[in-house]
Amino acid sequence: MPENKSGHVGVAWHKGHQKWIAYIGVGGKQKYIGVFNDLKDAIAAREDAESKFPAARRKSRKEIRFESQEEEKLHYLNSDMSKLSEDQRACLLDYLGGMRAQDIADKYGINKPVVYNRIREAKCIIDTGSAHSPEETEKRRKYAQKYYQEHKTEMKAYSRKYAADHPEAVKEANRRNYAKYREKHLEERREYNRKYYKENRERILAKSKARSQGRMIDEEILKAFNKSGSVKGTAEEIGCSWNRVIKSLSSSGIVINDTHEIVLDLYESGMTPDQIAKQMGINIKTVQAYLPRVRPVYGENRTKNATKISEWRNRRKAEEM
Repeated sequence: MPENKSGHVGVAWHKGHQKWIAYIGVGGKQKYIGVFNDLKDAIAAREDAESKFPAARRKSRKEIRFESQEEEKLHYLNSDMSKLSEDQRACLLDYLGGMRAQDIADKYGINKPVVYNRIREAKCIIDTGSAHSPEETEKRRKYAQKYYQEHKTEMKAYSRKYAADHPEAVKEANRRNYAKYREKHLEERREYNRKYYKENRERILAKSKARSQGRMIDEEILKAFNKSGSVKGTAEEIGCSWNRVIKSLSSSGIVINDTHEIVLDLYESGMTPDQIAKQMGINIKTVQAYLPRVRPVYGENRTKNATKISEWRNRRKAEEM
């Protein structure tokens, strides 16, 4: 077997030949390049092969070569571990402290391959800033999506069975994960809300103002419809949608046409909007527009939460002015 003492990937000393050999991995297989008396010639041949097979660049997690394990250990112990997760940091520190992978697996109740994977990812993050290359990350994401689509039924069945057999363990895991990531998720949501409101402030305020004037718009629609007698003409005069006109008229007890009357009769008989749309062969949104408004006009009968939101918006508006 060749022994890599050259310090270069793909170039090694072969004891049997007593010469330097060069090789490269292509398509998951090792491709032999040649045997050389001079190390420089072997390195040059390897670099020339890399230019011909760019996808065969080294996949090693290390960009830094170490003279000894002690030097490697000191390198990672003195490195910044702020980007590592708690699991990656714990496994790496135990491994650098001299624990065997099996002992680490027993300590945290995980499999040994998981330990190796966490250690590898931790070292890769320290050396390169990322656990995987962008190409590998995208490949893993596509594989996970494909695997889930192909095994979705089995995975859901297994999850339901495990939850039924281990209810307390599932509850404890959910509580632990919620406590672990709660503040992070809340801060991400707050930041998203602040950014979204800042980018869409004018549109949000305009929409809120229009919705708060729902009763006034209903009265304007009734007046315009009494004058023109046309739904389309009323929509053009008020500057709102056809559905908005129909909904306001239906909520006021005005039946527009025969289709409207049939929809109301079927709805009163107990049919759902979906069933009415399928039976009559019309769009579900048309059916919903023909039905009277069930919810109160925006701004009336507010809940405590809605009142708090309104007060918060008023405070933000006053602060920005």
